Parts: sequence; C-alpha cells; structure tokens
Amino acid sequence: MKGFKDKSGKFRPTENKKGIHMSRDQTAKMEGIRMKRTTQLNHKKWGFDLTKFKPNGFEKVLSKLGILEGSVTDDMGTLLDGTPYRRGFIWSGEGIEITTMNNPITGEYNNPKHRGNEKDYASYIGIEGVPEQVNKAVKLIKEHNDFIKDESPNQRMFI
Repeated sequence: MKGFKDKSGKFRPTENKKGIHMSRDQTAKMEGIRMKRTTQLNHKKWGFDLTKFKPNGFEKVLSKLGILEGSVTDDMGTLLDGTPYRRGFIWSGEGIEITTMNNPITGEYNNPKHRGNEKDYASYIGIEGVPEQVNKAVKLIKEHNDFIKDESPNQRMFI
C-alpha cells in the first residue's frame, strides 16, 4: 500500500483499499449554515491532537464564538463496502466550522463500541474558516483546555 508518514510518525495511506475510509470530497457543498468545503483565498485551517477541556470549557469556547451548543451535526461517511460510520461532530458558526472526534459536551465517543463517554474530551479537533474566527477559536481552545498533545497550525493534520 502506498502512503507516507505524517509529522507524528503515523502512516497515512494514499490508496483506498477495501475497509479503508473514503476521503472527504473537498468540493462538496454542505446544507444549512454549514460552511462550504471549497478552497478559498480567505480561508484558514488549524488542528489539535487529543484535546481535553477544563470542565465546561468547550461550551465557553462555543459561546464566545457565537456558536449554539445545540447546532452540532454528525459528520457521517461511508466505508467502501457501503457501511456508514461517523467521522466526528461538527459545530458551525458565522465564518467557522469546528469538527471534533468526540462530543465534549455530552461525552459521546465517536465510536461508542470502542470507548465509553468522557465529558469535556474532544480528542482530535479540526478548525476551518475565515482567519479572524480561526485565530479566535485557537486562542480560546488554548485558554480553556486541560491538555493538548499537539497542534498543527495552518492545517488540519489530525481530523
């Protein structure tokens, strides 16, 4: 299988094989208030690895960004064999979209079969949007967390 090792040494395949998740369509237009996944000149990305918030820290981040806690949607994908799976949880606001692997508000894990609920644990975080909003989100996440393993400025390396 062809691929490469990322900054953390994890192997990332570049070919789809049976059972491997299909990649996201980066030009797909989303419904509702969700951002469009299109390349924009005025667009910034940021990623965090294994993030644990202070109690109710994520709720504070959302509030200060003007994002409603209940605005979360499931990001669903499909395996090559047609089986659906959850890619994460998405919160959308004006000019920003935050994707987390786990739901830090409810504690729901991305795949409940693998792990129990853990409130305030987001795991991987990906942020996309206009630079001002992304910069504000990054600052707030750093301010309201208990632990961040790593981060990827200007890219969504982890999710």
